[in-house]
Amino acid sequence: MAPYRNLNAWKHAQRLAVECAKLARRLPPYEQEALACELRRSPYHRPISIADGIARRGSDGRRAGLGPAPAAAAANRLRFAGWTLDLAHRQLISSDGVVVALSGGEYRLLKGFLGHPNRVLNRDQLLDLTRGRESTPFDRSIDVQVGRLRRRLGDTGQEPSLIKTVRGEGYVLAAKVEEQT
Repeated sequence: MAPYRNLNAWKHAQRLAVECAKLARRLPPYEQEALACELRRSPYHRPISIADGIARRGSDGRRAGLGPAPAAAAANRLRFAGWTLDLAHRQLISSDGVVVALSGGEYRLLKGFLGHPNRVLNRDQLLDLTRGRESTPFDRSIDVQVGRLRRRLGDTGQEPSLIKTVRGEGYVLAAKVEEQT
């Protein structure tokens, strides 16, 4: 069951919650916890902070589908060097129309390259784009993934032409990327 009947009611509740939080910051801690218990919409009976209570109120509206709509994607497909990456279906399509299977890591890596075409990306940047984590000094897993992605794209040989290695720097996708909706 939705906590609010319409979007206007949800927005009004959000404004009130923010105003309430601003006022509650002036209260002593024991009164803040009492107010937090009033705001709480959780089955647990433990004290929570004002910020938690407000966050829970907001998440109730989002779960009910009443929150602000997410930003629309700029493009559904990215075209490059005869290939098409379908972002909605997470598929790589060759120029012949053949769907090439990609693992999750290969998909994220290719999407990272397509987001930064003709720009050298080092290992740390690629790990950030694909896994969102810091790398260790000797982390070479990204090199293995680049090799696998090259094989999927048929970009093998002595001198790959699509994903190039820049010695001492990183990798670059040497292709023009076009967005399609």
